[in-house]
Amino acid sequence: MTIAPGQLVDPAASDLHVRLYTERHIESYAELHIRLYTDMRLLLRHRAALVKLRTTLKTRVRSVLADRGIDAPAALWDGPGRRWLAKLELPEVEREIVDDLCALVDTVDPIVARLEREIGGRAKPDPRVEALQRLPGVGLLTAMTLVAEIGDIARFDTARRLCSWSGLTPRVRNSDTKVLHR
Repeated sequence: MTIAPGQLVDPAASDLHVRLYTERHIESYAELHIRLYTDMRLLLRHRAALVKLRTTLKTRVRSVLADRGIDAPAALWDGPGRRWLAKLELPEVEREIVDDLCALVDTVDPIVARLEREIGGRAKPDPRVEALQRLPGVGLLTAMTLVAEIGDIARFDTARRLCSWSGLTPRVRNSDTKVLHR
């Protein structure tokens, strides 16, 4: 199968993937699909890890404040909350810790924003993402995660096989009084 430069072979294919395929760095159409899904999974997992790190940092700031008996405002990370935190009088060690944690949050925030823009850009041409987002409670990141983790849905003969693969349908085997849940 030949692909002209710029011709999308998959809704999730980026210019980089098409170029890699047309220049024969990726040998087959199947390898292209594997690469597309692998790249998207890596991006989504990287974003999730950074969001978890950011949450840990913010929780640590609240913990330092709680240890001093300080009740922080709920909106600690917006403009007024950050100004309150900067003006807050703390002992030297706690001030250093809070400042370090805030600096780390400020470092992680733009990376998460960039990843979200990149993920959003990859989602726009994908009709599967649009279809999933029509479901109540499914946003862009959830839809992209489903598409990236499942990959080519055609590899599942039935919805039951997909559910089994994802672990949503537990197996129960029983014999007399013994019951095994898997």
